[in-house]
Amino acid sequence: MDFRRARPLAVALTVAALAFAAHRALAPLAETDLFFHLKLGEIILARHRIPFRNLFSFTYPDHPDPDLAWGFQVLVALLHRAGGFSAIVVGKAVLFVAALALVIRSARRGGASALGAAAAATLAVLACEQRLVERPHLVTFVGLGALGLGLVEAERGRDRLHLAPLGTLVWANFHAGVFLAPGVLGLYGAGLAIDRALARRAATPSPGRRSRGSRSSARCAPRPPSPRPPGRACRRTSSGTPGSTRRA
Repeated sequence: MDFRRARPLAVALTVAALAFAAHRALAPLAETDLFFHLKLGEIILARHRIPFRNLFSFTYPDHPDPDLAWGFQVLVALLHRAGGFSAIVVGKAVLFVAALALVIRSARRGGASALGAAAAATLAVLACEQRLVERPHLVTFVGLGALGLGLVEAERGRDRLHLAPLGTLVWANFHAGVFLAPGVLGLYGAGLAIDRALARRAATPSPGRRSRGSRSSARCAPRPPSPRPPGRACRRTSSGTPGSTRRA
């Protein structure tokens, strides 16, 4: 296909997939757990510190609570101050569309066609529709998309993985799903080590392989003609064909 025609088609497919994701994400607010995060965000903004204890438990009010989503709670509190619940829904849609855009970009940089990337992204939207809610895991969607794009770029020679620790540090203040980052990087490193070990093994044949190759070469080499034993002569018959031998 002509490049001048293929590029607009690829852009149109990507925009269509992202528009479909935004359409699904811009649903009315229905997540009741949001009010817990919103209240904690307001408390953090008012006190300028993270409580780190359970403030809403009747049975154990002072139980330690390591708040791993305080960044998201502050974000939704700021959005609520700016535009109410509608602003929170828009923020949810922005995070989800950003995550999907990173996934599509990763697929395209990895060699997928525009149609394949857009189709896979659309299926992903349908698969995670029940998770399109105003919760901290939206930040994990973005983090996984950014990490995947970084790994694809590293495979193409544009290594930006030195930014992974900083991104992971920011991610850790929004959602506990940050544990996926070292897991993905560890699997990627293990895969690199296996690939390199296999490449070294293929480039350096083992001694057993070399000896088998030498024996097979010796079997396939042409053998020199064996000399006629001394003291034997060939007697021809009257028809001219070789006959039996006799002692000279």
